[in-house]
Formats: sequence, structure tokens, C-alpha cells
Amino acid sequence: MLSLPAVCRELLKALLTLHAIEAPRTHSLRRLIQLAEPLAEELCALADASDALTAHGVSSRYPDDAREIDADEMKDMIALAKKFGAILRPKLER
Repeated sequence: MLSLPAVCRELLKALLTLHAIEAPRTHSLRRLIQLAEPLAEELCALADASDALTAHGVSSRYPDDAREIDADEMKDMIALAKKFGAILRPKLER
């Protein structure tokens, strides 16, 4: 099962790949949003909030850096991941 940040990252990379744009090896959702902006301008509104998802995704991979996430923060990350899905999934359907 993929984490929330990984799902968002894979959706962004799929959009880039679909449009023949090489998706870099990165955990940075902000960087992927910048590359995908010409294909989905509405992603720009998620750039600042995506930093928290990126940080969570990186820290969860390295247990020494991990921290507990409270319920409100988790709800915010779930809501953000749903926004990514709402923007990207229709652009990936053919």
C-alpha cells in the first residue's frame, strides 16, 4: 500500500509521463507540481500545502526522523491527497 505522499507523487509522475515529460527521481511534490503546471494549472494552489506531505513522506521512510502526526494533521493530509486525486485522475483517464 502506498502512503498518501507516494500516491500524490505517482499521480503527478503519471501525468508527466503521459505527456512525454521525464519525471525526475524526487520526493518533492512541489518540484513535480512545477513541472506539471502547464498541464494542470490548478495544481499551483496545492504547492505550499504539498510541502507538509513531502516532509511526511520523507520522514516516514527514515524512522529516526519520524514523528507522530496528530489526527487533525492527518485529516489535512487526507484532504490534500483527495484534492490531488480530484485534479489529476480525470486528466489521466482516457
